[in-house]
Amino acid sequence: MKLITLFAAVFLMTSGYARSVKSLPRSYVVVSDVYSKDVPAGKCVVMGNVYGINYMDGMLENLQGARISTLDQKKSATTNAEGNYRMLLDSKDTTIYMFYPQYEEIVLWNYTFRSQHIVTINFYPGYNEQMMEVDKPVIYLYSDTPIDAQVRFASKSAVTFTYPEYKDSWNVYVDSNGLRDSETGRAYPYLFWEGETADLNFKFEESALQGFIIKTDTIVSFLESSLNAMGLNQTEQTDFITFWAPRMIAEEYVLVQFLVDADYNDKISTLDIKPSPDNLLRIFMLFSSLASDRLPIVVQPQQFESFEHSGFTVVEWGGSELPPLQLIP
Repeated sequence: MKLITLFAAVFLMTSGYARSVKSLPRSYVVVSDVYSKDVPAGKCVVMGNVYGINYMDGMLENLQGARISTLDQKKSATTNAEGNYRMLLDSKDTTIYMFYPQYEEIVLWNYTFRSQHIVTINFYPGYNEQMMEVDKPVIYLYSDTPIDAQVRFASKSAVTFTYPEYKDSWNVYVDSNGLRDSETGRAYPYLFWEGETADLNFKFEESALQGFIIKTDTIVSFLESSLNAMGLNQTEQTDFITFWAPRMIAEEYVLVQFLVDADYNDKISTLDIKPSPDNLLRIFMLFSSLASDRLPIVVQPQQFESFEHSGFTVVEWGGSELPPLQLIP
C-alpha cells in the first residue's frame, strides 16, 4: 500500500468522512508518539480508535466493546460507542493486543512505550466472514391434557431445513403420548429446524464472557451437570449430549456459553406458540474449540435458574460451533 493512500484514508476516517475503506490494512497504525509533561514518569498513555472493516462490502464502523490489553491482562481498556480507548501503561511494557469477537485479533509486538509519552494507535481488524450452522434447534411439546397447538418461529439465520415441513406454522396435537401432526396424524419426538448464518458470536457483558472453559475429557459430566441445573429432563439431556459431545472434543479445551430464553430470542429466533405454554425453556449452546485455556478475555461462570416440566410445557435447544478464538501466546 502506498503511504499517501494510508494517511489519506486515516485522515478521512478520523474526520468522519469515510465509511467505506477497502484500502486499509487488517492491522494497526501508530498515528503519533509524542512527549507530554502531563504523563507521570515511568508511564505511557496509549489511546486511539478501533475501526472494524468488513472486507465483503468495504464498510467501516466504530467497534464498541473492543478490548485492548497487555498480554498479562493487568492493564486493559474497552472502547466506547465511538470506538475510542485510553489506557495507562508502564514504560517497561512492550506488547499490547486488540480483541473483538468475530474480528481478527491484532498484536503489536515489542513496541517501545517511552516514559512520559502519549502514543495514538488505531486498530483496523478485518471481519472474519464465516458461515456457521445453527444446528438442530429441536422443540419438544408436552401436555397431560390433550391440546391443539400452533407453533411459529422466526429465525435470525437463513433456514435450510425443517422437519416436519414448516409452512408458515406447525400445527400439532399434543397429549400424554407425545405430539402429532394435526393434518397427517404422524407422530414426532420433536419439531426440528436448522439454519446458516455469518452473524453469530458469544455474548459479552462489560468485557467479560459469561460461560465456561472446560477440558474436553470432562465434557460429558459438564453437560450433564449444566443441563440438569437448567431443568432438561433425561430424554432431552440424552438427545443433547449424544448430538453435541462428540463434536466438542476436537481440542483439549472448549469454550462454552449458553444462550437462555431472552438471549435465545435476541440472537437465534423468536417463538410464538398458541395457546401460550405454562412453562417455556429455550437453550442454545455456543462453543469454540481451544488448544489452550489462555484467552485474551475474562470468562466468568454462568448461573442458571431451575425449570420444571408441568402443565403445557415447551422446551427448545440448539447450538452452534463458532470459529476458534485467538489465544494468548
